[in-house]
Amino acid sequence: LAQQVHSKIVGLAGRDLAPYLNTVMGPWLEGTCDVHSAAADVAMTSLKTAFPGDKLRNAIAYCDQGLAKHLKDRLGSSPCSLSDVKVADPLDAEEKYTRVI
Repeated sequence: LAQQVHSKIVGLAGRDLAPYLNTVMGPWLEGTCDVHSAAADVAMTSLKTAFPGDKLRNAIAYCDQGLAKHLKDRLGSSPCSLSDVKVADPLDAEEKYTRVI
């Protein structure tokens, strides 16, 4: 559902998304690796729709600093920082952490 909403917002925003691209590209690319294939497919389709042909490669190159920050934040995370420890089972939190990293 999150990827579908993201796809709709990107479609509506169009070129107005440009100032925010560095912020959203990391999670967007991360969505293409979702364990749920339907969500990963939506993320990949929305990327290819927003950036047809070589434009995707150019957009990724443009976002190099934002992508590096996103990866650094992810690599510096812990199971507790990626899940709500009040409601998440510790084993589920650890599995989520393993998938993300």
